[in-house]
Amino acid sequence: MTASAELTNGHYRLTVANPGNKPNQGGLPAAANVDTSRYADVLVTARASGTGAYGVWCRGNPPKRPDAKYEFYVTGTGEAAIIKRAPGGLGSDVSPFRHAFTPTAVNHIQARCQGVAGGIRLTLTVNGHQVAAATDTGSPLRPGAVGVIAYAHAVPQVSADFVSFTVEART
Repeated sequence: MTASAELTNGHYRLTVANPGNKPNQGGLPAAANVDTSRYADVLVTARASGTGAYGVWCRGNPPKRPDAKYEFYVTGTGEAAIIKRAPGGLGSDVSPFRHAFTPTAVNHIQARCQGVAGGIRLTLTVNGHQVAAATDTGSPLRPGAVGVIAYAHAVPQVSADFVSFTVEART
């Protein structure tokens, strides 16, 4: 796998090449310099476009180079998914990839990670419509960092341009 992150034409671009389509080896997370470890409810919003799978993540630990996190993906073909990465980076579907929305030139992605009794409520909204939701009650991840991600899911290369990125946190 090869990956790069750069600022180009006012957008933050993540590019990932995974020519062999090897499972669990096609991702490039980029961390935001936001400490959300004090908050039970975090809303991460991005406006982005791209090929392959791209999106945002929350509850990343350790904060500097997280391997454990919740990842919220959309694809250029209208699929959406929520993936939980356990410590060590192995992924499991919380809400598997499925066709969920009609993509636009730039998609508005919102991911909410909300602490609830006994777990974490995970919600993915794309272009104003909820497309995936689940509650993780099996060893939920603790609060941590947030960021953006690109993943070469089912394609040999992905390129994602992030136009904007915001974080709202509530106790």
